[in-house]
Amino acid sequence: MRIEITLRSSDPKGKIVLPFRYPELVQALVYRHLTPRHAEKLHNDGFIHGKRRFKLFTFSRLRGPRERTEKHGNGFLIFKERMYLQISSPVDWLLPEIAESLIKSGNIVLGKNHLSVESIKVFQPVILEPPFTLRMLSPVTMYSTLKKADGKKKTYYYNPREEEFSILLSRNAQKKYELVYKTQRDGYFTLIPLRPPRLHPVNYKGTIIHAYSGIFKAEGDPELLQVTYECGLGAKNSQGFGMWELVE
Repeated sequence: MRIEITLRSSDPKGKIVLPFRYPELVQALVYRHLTPRHAEKLHNDGFIHGKRRFKLFTFSRLRGPRERTEKHGNGFLIFKERMYLQISSPVDWLLPEIAESLIKSGNIVLGKNHLSVESIKVFQPVILEPPFTLRMLSPVTMYSTLKKADGKKKTYYYNPREEEFSILLSRNAQKKYELVYKTQRDGYFTLIPLRPPRLHPVNYKGTIIHAYSGIFKAEGDPELLQVTYECGLGAKNSQGFGMWELVE
């Protein structure tokens, strides 16, 4: 299931001012509009696969008319009047709970902004037939934790042009598929950049994450690609990474 929430500013000037690090605020918004029991389960435990924990939801970057500004070394985005947020998840209770809570409240606070919930759109299910073209709605990240010669650990983030990028994305999707559908699938897919991917060094709670936006050609297993449409591509989906849409 996938929804798009339209949020409108309550400010007389119609401005919505958010820091560049606003995905942290959006993630908190998701948990805040779940029932306490589900919010606690999702935040603390998630869905366990071996040693890994998955949240099985993802969200887009905020979209809408905007401008950027820098002040005292801090970056801000200024949206004009309204903005749009998409959230996706295969978990049957997650998005209905969020939508119901938002409709009942009618208003939310995001950062220092008071916003009204103008509308909630529910997307029709998609049927994927590779090859197709996709566009990232939030940047995708994939990484490995390596051990250096001195024994210290190092995080290595893969570039979409590296062969390992698609290999690890596929393995990640296999785990999500097993959690969602309760059966294994040993498929594989590749993402081929159709233009140079754009690197986004994202500061998430003090950690710099290397992620990439862009347009890609997707080839391979349609079932695994489907689960990435629902849950997100790659790692850190619940922190606002890996959401994508089909390019018509």
